[in-house]
Amino acid sequence: GIQSENIERFFLKPCIDVLVEEMDDLPLKIKIREHARKHRIPVVMVTGNGENVIIDVERFDQNQKLPLLNGYLRKSVIRQSDPQVLRTLPFQKKIILARDFIGARFLTKRLRDSFLLVGSKLAGIPQIAGSSFLRGAAVCYVVRQIVTGKRVSSGRYFLCLDSVFK
Repeated sequence: GIQSENIERFFLKPCIDVLVEEMDDLPLKIKIREHARKHRIPVVMVTGNGENVIIDVERFDQNQKLPLLNGYLRKSVIRQSDPQVLRTLPFQKKIILARDFIGARFLTKRLRDSFLLVGSKLAGIPQIAGSSFLRGAAVCYVVRQIVTGKRVSSGRYFLCLDSVFK
C-alpha cells in the first residue's frame, strides 16, 4: 500500500525503526530508500539467489550520505527505473533491468539465464521455496541485531549454502 502520496506517513506515523524492503516496483524501491536515508532509518533487503541469499544492509541511521544499495545501484539503472522511462521500455528490457537492480554479477549463472527466458519459456523469475525460508530467517536475524544494538555494518552479505555443501 505504499505510494508517493502516503510514503511520509508510512515512515513517521508511527516512526519505524528498520525498513524491511521486499517489493518488485523498481521506482518505489529507490524512492523508499531516499526517504529512509532522509529519516535516518536503516534498510534491510534480502534477495533469493538460487538456493542462496543476498542480504543488503543500508545503515542510513549511521551514515546519511551512504549511496543507495551501498553504491551497487548504477546510475543507468536509476535512470531507467524512472516511471516515465519504464512505461516506454519493452518487456524484455524491464526484465533485464530487474536483474541488474541487484547486479547480475552477484547472481548464480542459472538465475541469470532464467531472466532471459521470462516471457518465452518462463512465466516469471523462479523462486525456490527453501530459499524463501532462508531469506525470512536471514532478515529476522539482521533486523534483530540492528534493533538490539549489535554491530551490523552497511554492506552486501552472501549466505551461500552452495559453499557449505560441496
